[in-house]
Amino acid sequence: MTIQLALTLPGGVALGAFEAGALAALVVAVGELCEGDEPPACIDLIGASSAGSLTSVLVVRALLEGLDPVDLLRRAWVEEASLPALLHAASGRAPLSGESLQRLADTFLHGPGRPTGRRQSTPIVVSVALTNLRGLAYRMPAGDEPIVTYLDWAEFIAEPAPGGIRFGTPEGVTLPELILASAANPVGFRPRVVSRAAEEGAYRAAGVQNFPETKAFWYADGSLLKRKPLSRTMRLARARRDSERATDRRVHVVLEPLPTAVCLGRSWADPAAPPTWLATLRRSVQIMDAQSIFDDVRESQEVNERCRAVEVLSRHLADLDEHSRGEVRAALRRAMSELGGHPAAEEGEGELIAEALARAAGVTSRREVPIELISPDLVPGVREIGSSRALAGDFLFRFGGLLDPALRQSDFDLGYSAVLSWLDERRLERYGLPADAADKATRAAYEAYQPGDAWRRAGGSGVRSLPWRGRLAAARLLTRMGYVAARDALVRR
Repeated sequence: MTIQLALTLPGGVALGAFEAGALAALVVAVGELCEGDEPPACIDLIGASSAGSLTSVLVVRALLEGLDPVDLLRRAWVEEASLPALLHAASGRAPLSGESLQRLADTFLHGPGRPTGRRQSTPIVVSVALTNLRGLAYRMPAGDEPIVTYLDWAEFIAEPAPGGIRFGTPEGVTLPELILASAANPVGFRPRVVSRAAEEGAYRAAGVQNFPETKAFWYADGSLLKRKPLSRTMRLARARRDSERATDRRVHVVLEPLPTAVCLGRSWADPAAPPTWLATLRRSVQIMDAQSIFDDVRESQEVNERCRAVEVLSRHLADLDEHSRGEVRAALRRAMSELGGHPAAEEGEGELIAEALARAAGVTSRREVPIELISPDLVPGVREIGSSRALAGDFLFRFGGLLDPALRQSDFDLGYSAVLSWLDERRLERYGLPADAADKATRAAYEAYQPGDAWRRAGGSGVRSLPWRGRLAAARLLTRMGYVAARDALVRR
C-alpha cells in the first residue's frame, strides 16, 4: 500500500516562507519513504496558487531530483525572495519588476541543490490557479445567456529523467510562463500573457463561447479567486482513481498559514461596539480566505457521508436472500442503463449494488477523502496568541516578510515546527502507514533541521519594527504604487 499525498499550496506572497518551512519538513519525511515502484508514501498531486505555484516547483525538484529540501526551500524563500530585489530595475508600468520576478523564478527552477541520494520515481501532476482577465463565457444547457467565470487553470507534469527532471507543459508554453502568471499579484506586478493555442479544443469542448482569435489570455494572480485550490486538487485526485490500486490510500494535505480564529464572547456581535472601517476591511479579507477552504472541506465531508451511506447500504442489500437479490440485481441493471451506465454482465452482485448506489449518491468513488490541515496552530503556544501574531510577514499587503530576511526566517521555522508537531501526532498512521515507516519519517525531519522559536519575538511585526533598510524598501514600494497609479490615471485621460 502507498499513502498518496495530494498537496494544496495557497497563495500568500511573503507567507510563502511559512509554506517553504512546512514543505521542507514534509518533503524530508516523505523523501525517506518515496523510493521504489511501491513506496510507503509519495507526493503525486499538487494544486497551487500564487506563491504556492512558485513553491510547487521546489517541492517537485527536491523529490524528483533528489535534492535537500531544507537547503533548496530555505535558500529560495529566506535568502533570495526579497522586496529590494523585486524593486530593482522596476519600470514605471508596475510597482515591482517583472524581470526581477523572472530571475527569482529561474532561481527556483534551476538553482543548485545538495543531492540526498534519494529520488521519488512517481511523477507529480501540478495544477496552478490563474485569474483570467478576459473571462470565460460558458453557454448553459438551460437558458440563453452565458455565465462567465474568471477562474482558469494550467497544468504540467514533472517526471524523473536521467540526470534531472522533465517538465511536460502544453505545446508552445514554458513552465516559467505558467508559474509567473499564477504569481502575478496585481498589487505589485503586471499581468502575464499565456498562449492557450494547444488547448483550444479543450476550451471549446468545455463550452467556452468566447475563445479569442489570438488564442492567448492575460492572466493575474490565481489567489485573487482561489487562494487555497483544494477543490481543484480533489478533482484531480478523483480523475486518477481508475488508474490507482485498490490498496492505495489518498490523503489531502492543505497548508493554511493563516487559519481564521473562531470568534467568542461578544466579538463581532455587540451592538454597542461598532467595528471600525479598517477592522471591517481586515476581517472581510480573512472571511474570503476562510470561506473558500470551508466550502471545499464541506464538499469533501458530504462526499465522505455519501461514501459511508453507499458502504452501509450495499452491505445490507448483499445480505438478502437469493430471490430478493435477483430482483434487486435486475432492477439495478435497468436503473444503470437508464442512467447511462453499462454494467458488465459478469459484474459481481456486490459491485453492481455499490456502483449503482454510488451513481445515485453522486460519488465517483466509494472511498472517503481525508483532509489534513497544517497551520501554525499546531505549534505549542501559537493558539494562545493567534496565528496572525505568530507570523512575522503578514503585513503591508502580505509583502511585509519580503522586507527583512529575519522575518522570513522566523516564518520558515514556524512552518517547519508545524509539520514536526503534525508528524508527532502520527497522523499518517491513521491511514495505514506502518509504525516503523512513520518513525523513520519523523526522525528524518527532526535530524534534518532544528527550527528556532524567533516567532515568539518576531511574530506580529510591522513596518515600525523593521531596520532602516526595510523601512526604506517599504517607502519605495508605497511610492512606486502611488506613481504607477497616477501615471495610469493620466494615460487613461
